[in-house]
Parts: sequence; structure tokens; C-alpha cells
Amino acid sequence: LSYEAARTVLGFHDWVLSDPDFEHNDETLSFFIDYFGRRKDFKAAHDLLINHKSIAGPKTLNSSIDRLVRAGRPTQVLGFFERMEKDYGFKRDKESLKLVVEKLCGNGYASYAEKMVKDTANEIFPDEIICDLLIKGWCVDGKLEEARRLAGEMYRGGFEIGAMSYNAMLD
Repeated sequence: LSYEAARTVLGFHDWVLSDPDFEHNDETLSFFIDYFGRRKDFKAAHDLLINHKSIAGPKTLNSSIDRLVRAGRPTQVLGFFERMEKDYGFKRDKESLKLVVEKLCGNGYASYAEKMVKDTANEIFPDEIICDLLIKGWCVDGKLEEARRLAGEMYRGGFEIGAMSYNAMLD
């Protein structure tokens, strides 16, 4: 997407906002984030998020993470998660951590997801669902030894391994 085309879409966005009957919400913002993410124009997406902190919610967060992961930018996902509360107003909690882990693990980035979970464990302690997502992610990556290692760590830590983990290892 050229700079001019991105600015045209942002101009359209501003025009839409000028309509007194239009009320921007989490869903409409997520559509713009999806559009810019498909075009890999993460600067424009960033600008929208900054300018619309007050309405950005779970749909916008999902679109933001999804588009970064699909673009092959797992390092940026980790940075986004680190700054998302301060920069964009998204809450850093267990639900947002699960979302990020699920997106990373489902797209071949289990190592990034596990690093993030370990780095945030003092703030957001992982639960069995997050651990299951990580095991499944290692399986998706074709790294069964890593999945077994993590399953062993979970077991030693007192977690029960869920059906999703067992199914992923069997598959």
C-alpha cells in the first residue's frame, strides 16, 4: 500500500467520523485495524489505536494481534503486549495473555509465546489453558520434544495436562 493510499483510507476514516450520526465503536475500529494489517501498514494502525484509545476493546485487540502475527512479526507482538496498556489502553491480564499465546502458537511461534509467558509469569501467572496452548503450539511447530518438556514442567508444577495437549501430541 502506498503512502498516498494509506492516507486516503485515513481520510475516509476521518470523513466517516465527521458524520454526526456515526458512532465509532470497538467493532468499527477493528475493521480499520484489519484493513491496515492486511496491507502491513502498522504505522497507520498504530496511529488509529493511539487516537482511539477510549473505544478500543477486545475486537480491536484481537485484530491488532492477529494482523501482527499473520504478517510474521512475533517480536513486534511481544513489544505490543509489553506496551499495550500504556500506549493503547488495552488491559494486560490473563485473557489478553491467552489471546496472544493462542495467536502465536497457532501460527508457528510457540517459542515466542513461551518466552512471553515466562517473562510475564510474576505479573500474570499462567493457568492450565495457557500451558495447554503452549504445548499445542510446540506440536503445531513439529517440536514434540519441546511439547514433552513443557508437559513435564506442567506436571511437576502441579498442573494437569488438558485434553487439548494430549490430542495435539497424539496428532
